Amino acid sequence: GLSTGCYAQMSGARTRVFEKHVLPGGCCTAWSRDGYLFDYCIEWLIGTAPGNDAHQVWAELGALDGKSVTNFELFNK
Repeated sequence: GLSTGCYAQMSGARTRVFEKHVLPGGCCTAWSRDGYLFDYCIEWLIGTAPGNDAHQVWAELGALDGKSVTNFELFNK
């Protein structure tokens, strides 16, 4: 949703992005329940090395500006 809206704006379309949840994040979110933390985002961090599709999307959207991602070869196959 958010990425689609951003790409549409980058292509010149006028968009509005709405969040149905109380917090933004979509697939990059975490929540706690009964003392446990559930991190849904971790699966999206696997395979984010330069050259991978996820890295390209994040770079194009500016999500990596000023940040570094530690990539472990085990996950970047």
